[in-house]
Amino acid sequence: MMKQLFLLLLLFCSCAINGQDLIVTVSGDSLKCKITEVSPEEIQFRFGQGRVISISRNEVAAFQYNFEPAPGKNKSGKKTGTDKSGPVSPKKQNKDYLPFYIGLSGGKSAFGSVSIGEMKSKSPIIFGLDAAGFLSSSIGAGIKFNLANSKVDFGEAGSWSDQIIFVGPGLYGRWIKDKLEFTANASIGALMWKMSDFKVNSALQDAKSATSIGGYLSTGIYYLVSNNVSIGLNLQSAIGKVKVEDGLERNPAGAGITVGVGVKF
Repeated sequence: MMKQLFLLLLLFCSCAINGQDLIVTVSGDSLKCKITEVSPEEIQFRFGQGRVISISRNEVAAFQYNFEPAPGKNKSGKKTGTDKSGPVSPKKQNKDYLPFYIGLSGGKSAFGSVSIGEMKSKSPIIFGLDAAGFLSSSIGAGIKFNLANSKVDFGEAGSWSDQIIFVGPGLYGRWIKDKLEFTANASIGALMWKMSDFKVNSALQDAKSATSIGGYLSTGIYYLVSNNVSIGLNLQSAIGKVKVEDGLERNPAGAGITVGVGVKF
């Protein structure tokens, strides 16, 4: 009995000397504990002198050191210790938690609405814009816009400007490991194919265009220059089929690689 009382007294004194930290979970629970280690992936803590427990940063809304500090305040009520830490938000500590994302990209596509041979190596130039909001550290939703434009030239037989446009909502994913960020996107929306500056035997013809429902897939790998800025490469592809008024079908699908810049805030 005396041994148990001694252990309880020792536990109480330890908490009083060291003070208590606070972890607030995303579900609203408040954990008064002692934080032993903080990393981008998890927070390790213990209750009293118990074993160390870890919790994922995805489950933590905020944490604070010395939420209930040890006795030793001056007359003004301020702590006399050197620890000036206040509530620490994972949004500032962990780049995963920055909820808004805007990405710009540009590059080349392997093919457009016609084959590589027909295009005579004049592959489309791609421009892309992504805007998304993340509801958690890895899953978000947003809007994707993508434009691919190329010149197709058969000499006297004909030439035209070939344009593919996609715009629509989609799901976004991102996963961060050290300085690398991996991204993925799947969108569904309006896919438009447009043939302009259409010439046959040097005679200008009417432009042709069509719009249908299409999809867009992309994945990328980025290097984190800072918590807010990243640069990297995207592999992306439009998927779909359109039919113009005269019954001509086009498959304005293309796969391409772009260089992108992402900004999170």
